[in-house]
Amino acid sequence: LKNSACGPYIVSNTLFHFTKSFERLAAILRDGFKLSHVPEILPKKTPEGELMYYIAPMVCFCDIPLGGVKVHLRRYGNYGLGIHKSFCMHTNMNPVFYIYDSKAFNSILPEPLRNFSSIIPYVKKYYGKNVKKNENFRFYNEREWRYVKSKEVRMLHGDINKIINKCYELDQNPVQYLSFNPSNVEYIILENKSEIHKMVEFIDAYID
Repeated sequence: LKNSACGPYIVSNTLFHFTKSFERLAAILRDGFKLSHVPEILPKKTPEGELMYYIAPMVCFCDIPLGGVKVHLRRYGNYGLGIHKSFCMHTNMNPVFYIYDSKAFNSILPEPLRNFSSIIPYVKKYYGKNVKKNENFRFYNEREWRYVKSKEVRMLHGDINKIINKCYELDQNPVQYLSFNPSNVEYIILENKSEIHKMVEFIDAYID
């Protein structure tokens, strides 16, 4: 696995994906990135005042230099994989478009929203509630990129717990993956130095 120097301090030539265990990281290296449905709040409400959400199968990455990953490790897991941005040229992967003002969203994407299903999955609030962690967060700090199956976008409203359950149901069947070549890998991040030998053994056994 090769190393590359990071680009400017704000962004990197590498996109990072984080996970919570050695086993999950090993599964990514062996099978690819597993797509999952994540409920995202749209900067828009229904006529009745309900929050609107969208869900779509996706994989998320952060565009940050290596020196800035510590905050993300604490938030998303102490294991990670860094993929070179050249990988994006061969996939439908793009940076997220952050919206601060809901008025801007309404003017850029007027009704009906279903006409913009290929764009919606790349829209994210600058600041707002993280649905899964139930906390407010400045999403802009993540400088997020996404791989999205945009043809499978669903726009929903109502009970967030039911929407989260729907995401779990959709993730079970069929399971979808974003595959990559080992040559795309720039960094493998482990929680402990003691796991390096175990990772080398795994790579020798499973990665061509």
